[in-house]
Amino acid sequence: CWAPSSNLASSLADFVPKIWSNGPCFRGSLVENCVIPLPYNYIRGIDLQKVDFEKGMESYLFGAWSDRGWWYYYPVASCLKLPLGMLLLFLIVIVCHVFPRWGMSIKRDEIVLIAPASADFIARLAGGRADDLLATLCLATEAPVVLAPAMNRLMWGNKATQANVATLIERGVRLLGPGSGSQACGEIGVGRMWEPVALAEGLLEPPANSGLLAGLNVLITAGPTRERLDPVRYLTNRSSGKMGFAVATAAREAGAHVTVIAGPVQLPTPNAVTRINVESARDMYAAVHRHIAEADIFIAAAAVADYQPVTIASRKIKKQPGSFKLDLEPAPDIVKSVAEIVKRPFIVGFAAETHDVEENARSKLKLKRLDMIAANQVGDGVAFDCDDNALTVIWSGGKAEVARGPKIEVARELIALIAKRLPPAAAPRRAPRTRLRSRRVRR
Repeated sequence: CWAPSSNLASSLADFVPKIWSNGPCFRGSLVENCVIPLPYNYIRGIDLQKVDFEKGMESYLFGAWSDRGWWYYYPVASCLKLPLGMLLLFLIVIVCHVFPRWGMSIKRDEIVLIAPASADFIARLAGGRADDLLATLCLATEAPVVLAPAMNRLMWGNKATQANVATLIERGVRLLGPGSGSQACGEIGVGRMWEPVALAEGLLEPPANSGLLAGLNVLITAGPTRERLDPVRYLTNRSSGKMGFAVATAAREAGAHVTVIAGPVQLPTPNAVTRINVESARDMYAAVHRHIAEADIFIAAAAVADYQPVTIASRKIKKQPGSFKLDLEPAPDIVKSVAEIVKRPFIVGFAAETHDVEENARSKLKLKRLDMIAANQVGDGVAFDCDDNALTVIWSGGKAEVARGPKIEVARELIALIAKRLPPAAAPRRAPRTRLRSRRVRR
């Protein structure tokens, strides 16, 4: 096992610049006895190519890409007489030790594009693997990651691949493609990588809804709440928080300053979104009212408990013969309390219904005096524990259907509808918060 702080790594890191500056150089094709100083602070990428220097003799060229648009190749294996395993260690040392000394950092990247992205790489990235240079770079960068899938049509349609893709999309990874057409294996279907021009156009295309909510402060609740019965048990529901977090991502893409008040969910915080962790309905109510004065838009996507225990036992409730009675009382109605504020924000509620979806949503819209409500059917295999959703969005005098699709795409359509229904543009109520670290509210 090798660690960046090991003596071997330090020794090689000191040795690399000597080989780098004195060894023969290749720029695209073989140039004998030529030494071209590489502008270290302009290095932007690396490459490893297998070549034959002499008949029957294999070696490897290590290359570096600079801002000048040149590939500089150095025959590291022939110079060092290293086996392939040691050569990979050599490259890791260069990336982790030498490049930073010369001013290169992957944190400078504005975007990371993997093209082609195979089924194997997508699976390893979804699993958080860091067992090669490419996967490590994707984990270590703060830049957005974009994948251009390329694989056989059956591999692309496989449930495992689709599950990995859904996981990456939830984490904010963007996909360009795949397209449909002839494949290297001879089959025809979906799985072909987009052409370079299409990839370039896709990268340069602005994010969905770009600028629609620019400068506005959006407060979002997401996930379930837990109502404690005793130190061991609690009442909760099946909400995963995925829809609320997708709405937060979409609002951020639209240029808003976003704060998410999240119930107990195990989801990564969307990029550039402030997160506040809470547990119970009371906790969420308190957190919302601490931040609502700053909000221009309030989106109540959380599945907040309707009822909570009257008392919380200090010790575990032991099993006893016969029935057990549990006394419950109404939990705080967060969205209704926000609607009663004199200078209220634009309020969007959610209605998760098992039956009479539109009728129940319209009743909630009117009863709680909301500006808009997003209703969806829920149940076994529908909405909860799923990566897709469909919405019926209703407001006074209007309605729109958002077709079933990935939750991030559904969230983007919802944000577009909200932007259209906003009152005439006005300055944000307050300067947005700049703190982006997560916090937990405790009772």
